[in-house]
Order: sequence, then structure tokens, then C-alpha cells
Amino acid sequence: MSTKVAPSKLFANAEHHAGCFWWADLATPDVDAAKRFYGELFGWAYDDQPIDETSYYAMAKLDGLDVAAMSGQRQEMRGMPPIWTTYLTVDDVDTTTARVPQLGGTIVSEPFDVMDVGRMSVIQDASGATVALWQTITHPGAAAISQPGTLTWSEVIARDSAAAERFWTGLMGWTTDKMPMPQGGEYTTFLHDGHPAAGMMAMPADMPAETPSAWMVYFAVADLDASITKVRDLGGTVHIPPTPAGDIGTFSMVEDPQGGMFYLMQPHEWPEPE
Repeated sequence: MSTKVAPSKLFANAEHHAGCFWWADLATPDVDAAKRFYGELFGWAYDDQPIDETSYYAMAKLDGLDVAAMSGQRQEMRGMPPIWTTYLTVDDVDTTTARVPQLGGTIVSEPFDVMDVGRMSVIQDASGATVALWQTITHPGAAAISQPGTLTWSEVIARDSAAAERFWTGLMGWTTDKMPMPQGGEYTTFLHDGHPAAGMMAMPADMPAETPSAWMVYFAVADLDASITKVRDLGGTVHIPPTPAGDIGTFSMVEDPQGGMFYLMQPHEWPEPE
């Protein structure tokens, strides 16, 4: 990362609208363990919503507000590490999904209804990174954004950043703002109607060849050093120590005890709550 428009300003006093990321959920092999870890780390409480007789969708709540969720892995995912999926809101999920192959992407799951709360699909962009598309019916996404313990940014780490840029500018009509990074290369901020919507950086050259492109999630924290200590105390791992992100804040990449990867971000400035 480098200096770019602050993620903490993205959702400040904004309504949920199409073209931005408003939700993230975790698929994990041990939901109870994940609930303990993230509950201790972020102060989340949970409202378990039954999926079927053997599984449930745990809605993570902060001060009574929905902020994220987690569930067990589907059968075809067993044996894989936990994965945080970020959700991009669109006006019409069927129409948007139909355009994905035309732009070099792949449809992983065709559009389907999620009870009476929304309609979604799962796709891979042209770099191979997986993301969910969401059309709101009654659940627009997180009720709190860019406050401590909530989602604050989504970013794609792309093996082919040029292909990913063509895909997302074509699919969403996003424009781009590019800035050099201190360690080399450039950071791309995708803009929706002139406002930051997401970020992108090329896969670092020292990453193993088998590492796929991936969409990553950032959660805001009030004290990054204290949060990193808590990650370690709870059995997690710190992969990137606190690192300055220009005039935005400081970030760190961490891993939960089951292997789920995510970022922590302490912004320099906080948006005013609505």
C-alpha cells in the first residue's frame, strides 16, 4: 500500500449504494473457534441464523449492529483454509453477472436468492480473484463501516493487474487513481463516481508461484499494536508488522488460528458516526 484516499473516508455518513463493498463473511472449518477469536479481537457478539439442520450463519454484531458474518465451509471447501469473502453491491446481479465472461472473468455460482434478504452470485475477475456480487432486497450490508471492529476497505492482490483493471473498469464503470508505492510498483484505487470503492496492487514478486489472486478485507482497529498483541495471544499469526500507509494510517496483515488471512488498519482520522 501507499498514500491513497483514506479508506476511513469511503463510507463516512454514506448511504448503502451500488458500486461499493458493504459486507464480508468468513467460511471456516471451525465456526465456534472463529467466533471466539474474532469476538475477543473485535468485541463482536453473534446472532446465529440457521441454514439447515446442521449449519448456521453467525451474524457478527457490534453494539447491536450487523457488521460481518461467518459460517462453516461447504463440503467442496473442506480441507481449504478459511476464506474471507467480500461483497460488492450491484443494482442488478443477473445483468452484471451475465457480463462477467465477456470481460474475461468466470462465473463461479450463478445468481441465486438468499431467502428474502438479497440475491447474489460468486465470480472470479480476470485475474482469478473471487468476489461476491450482492443485490439488496432487505439486507443492504454492514450497518457500521470504518469504525473500530468493522470493515473499512477491500483490496485485490492481482497476478495480472492489467487484466483486473480492464475487468473492473469494464464491469463497474470504475475509474482509477494510481500512485507509486515506496517498495516499488504502484497502488491503484478504484473510484466509483469519484469516490474510493476498492484498491488493487500487483502480486509481490516474492510470493510463491502457486499463490492465487485474491480479494482481501481490512478491518479498522483503534489501537493496532494492542490488536496485534491480542491476535498473538489468541493463537493467531502476524505476517506483516505495523506498516505506514502514507497519510492514511498504519496496517498489518494477520492470520486467525484456523488460517484465515485479513488486514488490520488503524486510520489517522476517524469518520464521524452517522
